[in-house]
Amino acid sequence: MRAAIARVNSAIGYLRCSTDRQADSGLGIEAQRASITATAARLGLPLAAVFTDAGASGSLAIDDRPVLLDAVSVLKRGDVLLVAKRDRIGRDVVEVAMVERLVTKRGARIVSAAGEGTAVLTAASSKRRTSSSRHFGPFGSCVPMAVRSRRLPTP
Repeated sequence: MRAAIARVNSAIGYLRCSTDRQADSGLGIEAQRASITATAARLGLPLAAVFTDAGASGSLAIDDRPVLLDAVSVLKRGDVLLVAKRDRIGRDVVEVAMVERLVTKRGARIVSAAGEGTAVLTAASSKRRTSSSRHFGPFGSCVPMAVRSRRLPTP
């Protein structure tokens, strides 16, 4: 019989600043680093690696952001891609959805140190959100809201 080896989940940090000036000053990157380091400690996760995209616009396509793809590629089941704010992943909703899908396929999740997208859900709303997210991806949380709006009487 094989002994089960418990794997400790890890946080993989991803930092990005848009301009070379921000990158050279270190203020944007260092502030993000401090934020994700504190969040990893609060969550009790070791910060296994930090990937830095200095001077990379969030509007670039995924293919033009090899550092982001490198960060996603090291994620393992149960890991967390830790960002200071969700906008560090990108500016284009479709591109961000594609990154989120890549992370999910690896069995990992994205956590924002600023807390965006990490609201506590009730069991009922969690089940509804999970069901619609399965079909509609990152837009799944909008579906129940759209359905409710159709039920409202028109003035």
